[in-house]
Amino acid sequence: VLEDYPAAEMIPFNLGFIRSITRAPTDKLVIFTGQGESMEPTLLRSDMLMIDTSVKEPTISDHIWAVEYAGGGMVKRLRRIIDTGRPRFLLIADNPNVPDQTADIEDVHIIGKLVWAARRM
Repeated sequence: VLEDYPAAEMIPFNLGFIRSITRAPTDKLVIFTGQGESMEPTLLRSDMLMIDTSVKEPTISDHIWAVEYAGGGMVKRLRRIIDTGRPRFLLIADNPNVPDQTADIEDVHIIGKLVWAARRM
């Protein structure tokens, strides 16, 4: 999914600021604008989101991740669960009007972990 959206522009950041957020290599950081309402009120449609693409394994539940599932990109909280005897992901929306989804782990492609979000005021 990420390869379908080549970099539109480089965004300059102070390296000290970046290091206060993450130790990830800077070439593994991607910033994009959120879309949709599924993570409101935590994340809004126009928020800028920084994803660390060097992290691919969700070892702690309920952190926010950028993933590709069922042919589309999304930003959701991930929780590992056992459903009908199988390990699965629960894709959690913070918006109470958007239902959570369960997905087979092998069907979820993890793009990276959300490490920073900002919004215009």
